[in-house]
Amino acid sequence: MKNLSRMLTILLVLAMSMSVASCGRKVIDGDDFTKIMEDKFDCEVTGFAVYDEMEENRVATSEALGYRIDYRIYEKEETAEDYFENVLESLEDGIEDEDDELEGTVKKTGSGNYTKIVFEGELEYDDKSRDTEYYIVMIRLDDMIILATAGDTGKSTTKEIGKVIKELGY
Repeated sequence: MKNLSRMLTILLVLAMSMSVASCGRKVIDGDDFTKIMEDKFDCEVTGFAVYDEMEENRVATSEALGYRIDYRIYEKEETAEDYFENVLESLEDGIEDEDDELEGTVKKTGSGNYTKIVFEGELEYDDKSRDTEYYIVMIRLDDMIILATAGDTGKSTTKEIGKVIKELGY
């Protein structure tokens, strides 16, 4: 009985800490996203057409560093959640399907209104010269999606994207 009580206490503490951790995060607005990406990471930020029930769509790119960060605000939280889950499912299905060219790992963390996935892998083709590495970090908080993609899984790239995500507050 003591072990069960300890186990329940530990699970309760973990659940509460995850809940508190996600409560501290706030959706960043588009102007703050642009300012951070331009000023701190020397990226070019452009606005793109909104689609699929989006309210805002901005993309920051850095040719020198070789990555792209998409910032999207959706009209409804459910739409952002559906987009997030569709991307996650596509990655997982691509990895599981032996006929698919996608190889790698995908990790999902978070709960409630905050979820994050990290994919590290590559698309492998019959013609090996076309193989492409991918590093993807996607975050959903309420009605916002931040999607970081890079064509490189090297330590310097993953570290740089980690710095960007941290600076954005996630």
